[in-house]
Amino acid sequence: MTNTAQLNEHKQQVTYGFNLAAAGYDRAALRHLPNCAKQLVELARLQNGQKVLDIATGTGTAAIAISSKVSSTGQVVGIDLSQDMLAQAQQKIKTAEITNIELRQEDAEKLSFSDNSFDAVICASGIFFVLDVLGGLREWQRVTQPGGIVAFSNFGETAFQPMVEIFYAQVKNYGLQIPSACGLVDTSETCLNLMHRAGFEDIEIQTKQLGYYLDNTNEWWELLWNSGFRIELSQISEEKLEQFKAEHLAEIEKLKTDRGLWLDVETIFVMGKKPNP
Repeated sequence: MTNTAQLNEHKQQVTYGFNLAAAGYDRAALRHLPNCAKQLVELARLQNGQKVLDIATGTGTAAIAISSKVSSTGQVVGIDLSQDMLAQAQQKIKTAEITNIELRQEDAEKLSFSDNSFDAVICASGIFFVLDVLGGLREWQRVTQPGGIVAFSNFGETAFQPMVEIFYAQVKNYGLQIPSACGLVDTSETCLNLMHRAGFEDIEIQTKQLGYYLDNTNEWWELLWNSGFRIELSQISEEKLEQFKAEHLAEIEKLKTDRGLWLDVETIFVMGKKPNP
């Protein structure tokens, strides 16, 4: 079990932001997240009876999808730094009466599991928050059995643009501390290079556009408020938050078309196999 006090400043920021965002993480404006998680699970080609680790499980969407793939004879372990995310996931698992999922608060870069513990390791839309991506991939490989797979997804270079560029330009005007960019894995070439360096073989990479139109700018704000962008928004005082929101949405309004506000969700799916000795 991870002690939040032992986490570095970056991970404390991430944990705090996602604790705040947890209650609204499954809202419709953020539907790219479950769409991405479910597609990653399909691409991983999991089988009955396998034991799978779901890293950055969030509210458990990927873990729940995995549970049906591995059936009652398999096992899923979902980990996350955010206790509030895990609480949301636990409620969904309980409601669905799923019995083969275990949830744990853990640091994805310092796993407590023994070598070769899992048939597969999955991470949907979470690797961006890993500071040392290469080290993280090697750690995920360590807990994977020889011949097993590690699969992750991340957003590409065009994802959420140009809105995100506008967002960061405006929050800087409020003197906020912007989290480090972490491990940049937003191109297929970078992902392929990292997977090779981590020692994987039979690497597969796909890029898909999972974008959709938001009806209005309030949906964009809903996405910001209930996702990792809450890390930045939590640093704005209540007195200034409404001012920032008004300024930001005024700029985003200019991007609307007759169809709504296009949300680019360029997504990279990556999978590789741990070599047999």
